[in-house]
Amino acid sequence: MNTPERKAAYRKVIEAFGIDPEDVSNSGCEDAASYLNDETPIKRFCVVTQSGEWNYAYANSETLNDAKEWAMMNITDPEFAETPVAIIDLDAGTRLAPRW
Repeated sequence: MNTPERKAAYRKVIEAFGIDPEDVSNSGCEDAASYLNDETPIKRFCVVTQSGEWNYAYANSETLNDAKEWAMMNITDPEFAETPVAIIDLDAGTRLAPRW
């Protein structure tokens, strides 16, 4: 079960990046819904990436180093490349730009 505080922080992130958890037309929105519906644990750091017109918010890292690795993982994917946009510490409310 995700804490109300992390859920609220995650919701704030997805709203800021235009991710609608009710929209099932792309996997980014489906991923967001799984966090808000308690299907997927919301961890401390949220990685925001972009692929074309779509934004993705992965709240799947407990450490900043894990979040950095996740942010870089799909950059060179030949089919679904994602560019890092930000890492947000959901507990502290701080944001790092991708110049880490």
